[in-house]
Amino acid sequence: MGMKVASVSLMCQDTRVFQAMEMAGTPCPIDGKIGESAKQIWDKEPYRRPDYQEWRKKRENKDKVKELDTYHNTEEPDWDEDY
Repeated sequence: MGMKVASVSLMCQDTRVFQAMEMAGTPCPIDGKIGESAKQIWDKEPYRRPDYQEWRKKRENKDKVKELDTYHNTEEPDWDEDY
């Protein structure tokens, strides 16, 4: 660990680096934790993310899409109707 974790932690304050690390499957260190234990903390406490506002908007949009996807209309449209 040591200075390597400290330097990565410093770089992870940049949202671009944070997101790139997350996409690569190597979550940024938090509270001295690395790897899977760091991922669990980030999942539990997302408000500590440097990109929290952006993450929150994406999360809300995903929830809205999921809600729309679960809506099923079984009624067949009548394409012959005149308007």
